[in-house]
Amino acid sequence: MFSLELKKQRESRGLSQYKLAQQLGVSQATVGMWESGKRDPSFPVLRTICEFFGVSADQFLGLQTSEVVKRPVQPALSSADAELLRKFHALDDMAQARILNSLDFEYQAATRQERAESSISPA
Repeated sequence: MFSLELKKQRESRGLSQYKLAQQLGVSQATVGMWESGKRDPSFPVLRTICEFFGVSADQFLGLQTSEVVKRPVQPALSSADAELLRKFHALDDMAQARILNSLDFEYQAATRQERAESSISPA
């Protein structure tokens, strides 16, 4: 993605690889390697490239700002839930399996009870 975006940015400004290389303080061969995808710039050089073209690194890396914003936020656990998880993870595999089986049994019983109560209609 970087290679395509670099070439697009360079060409949109009417720069040759040689002229861009001069502006960035690198060789024309280096710019050619970047554009062919054979090499990537170091982070400090990427920053210089971003500043030169006036675009964010996200654009060079193929990230959309909206993609970053749309990441789901993990809900915070209550202290009681965190304590339950801490205790559960401290157990061995067999103990965890027994607890999960019990939890599944109780959950199924509760949902059966809820369905039965909701299906009873007053006469």
